[in-house]
Amino acid sequence: MIYKHICHIHDIEERTFNNELKLYYVLKPFSDCASLSTNISVSIDTPRILRKVASKDEVHDIIDRLPDIDQDWIASYRKREQFYKEKIDSGELYSFALVINYIYKEKIRYLEEKRPFPSKDQQYLNKAEMYFNQEIGYIMNIPEKDVEKYVKEILDIKDEIN
Repeated sequence: MIYKHICHIHDIEERTFNNELKLYYVLKPFSDCASLSTNISVSIDTPRILRKVASKDEVHDIIDRLPDIDQDWIASYRKREQFYKEKIDSGELYSFALVINYIYKEKIRYLEEKRPFPSKDQQYLNKAEMYFNQEIGYIMNIPEKDVEKYVKEILDIKDEIN
């Protein structure tokens, strides 16, 4: 299951909240940075924040679509930040890829123009990459640090075929 990070359902517990008995998933993150004692409790009544891990086919479909994503840069930082938050908070793998692709293309333009890249945009890029790399790494059974290289290799092969 995905709840911001990849987790497995460790247990289901009954808990009382506001004098009401509710069921909660007890999730254990798979992340390297998660402590062995880290548990996340999520009410079973809020399934919209939980989703299954993507399949290998879905991963390849998302990677194949990356070069075709073309968006105009949002000039207003507030609107850009709203876009980032909306996409990242969705918890969807494609949305993480969308944010990464969107920011990365603009970052290249900034670097070519020898302008400093906005630190807030970089923070959102880092966050989206963390979630994306964690899930892709888990699905494809590769270390998170190697996901960027893996994606680039797939895109290079695709370019050679076309």
